[in-house]
Amino acid sequence: DPPFQGLGENCYMISRPDDRSLLSGLDVVPVENIEDAHFILINSFDAAAMKLEDLDPVFKTAAAKRIPMICANPDMVTLYGHERAPGPGAVAARYKVSIRPTLVFARDGAVLGALPRMRDWAVYLDEVSRLLAGAGEGVS
Repeated sequence: DPPFQGLGENCYMISRPDDRSLLSGLDVVPVENIEDAHFILINSFDAAAMKLEDLDPVFKTAAAKRIPMICANPDMVTLYGHERAPGPGAVAARYKVSIRPTLVFARDGAVLGALPRMRDWAVYLDEVSRLLAGAGEGVS
């Protein structure tokens, strides 16, 4: 689909192990190594298995390689029964994505721009097309 053209197919997904259904039916290849990723998708956060700072090496590599990140769920806190844990939005906030959702677009190591917040679909498609055509000049 047009909004995701140019992202590539190798997806480094940050989610709970049982929460990968978002990739179902998509032409996306999940990768375990950030070095192999074309983009990062944050869908959920496995607070039982890791701390937010455990992702620092992943995002350091991603920043060096200019790998774009999509935060599909802006929740700052997730509830598991009676337990509270950091949500995917907390992951995005730690790594300076301040408006969620935000799509960050890059091509050949250069950031083309970013599209923060929800938009009217027609406006969104126009902005994505403009960014992917290389006409982007930062955040819209």
